[in-house]
Order: sequence, then C-alpha cells, then structure tokens
Amino acid sequence: MLNIRTNIFETNSSSVHTLVMCSKDQYYKWIHGELYLDIDEYADDYNKDFVTFDEAKKMDENFPYPKSSREGWDWRYYSKEKDRYISKRFLTYEEFFEDTYYETYHGTYVTENKEAVEAFGYFGHDS
Repeated sequence: MLNIRTNIFETNSSSVHTLVMCSKDQYYKWIHGELYLDIDEYADDYNKDFVTFDEAKKMDENFPYPKSSREGWDWRYYSKEKDRYISKRFLTYEEFFEDTYYETYHGTYVTENKEAVEAFGYFGHDS
C-alpha cells in the first residue's frame, strides 16, 4: 500500500472505492437539493464537503451546470465555449447515485453520543 496523499487511502489495485461521511442533517439537505457535494480532489486539504448554491456559484463560475445530454452516469458537461467536456465540481444527490458503472451504498452509523453519521459512496472494478 502507498500513502501518496494525506488522509487518502490508496492501493495499487485496479478496484475503485470511495467513502463520504457526513451528518444526518447535511445528508438530508443534500437529498432535498439544499446542498451540493464538492468532489474537487485538488481542493485545499482533500476534504469533501457540502456547499450551498451560493457558495458553489462563487467557487465555480460555470455552476449551475447545464443538464447532460448523455444517458446515465456522467459527472461532466459539454461547454460550447470551450468545445469540450468539463468535469463537474459540485454534485447533486441524484448525480452522485445515478452512476451505473459502479455499485453504490449508503448506511447510517449512530455514535456513542447518539449522533447519526451517514456513510455513502461507490465501489467496483475499474477496467
């Protein structure tokens, strides 16, 4: 196993795994379109975070993104100005879970202090 980036677990296998953890309140707001998941892997300290519409707009001039014309999973959109596909930085709940290439999961964990933590992500073989 290699540790290439701080707080990131990486292996040399060809499988794909992702884990996102958040509060029950954040997860509920994300489901209902009040928050967006920031998936920018180059953001400050590699922490994934939720942001409001206004925060996303300030961080990415292309937000909100146009609807994708493709069927199924696509975290990119086509920019007519740049004549190419561009990766989205902020995802809705639907965009995250509409991935048909990988398996997705979601679970709730309750801490000793009775705080609910939502855990979700995707996994699969990348080949």
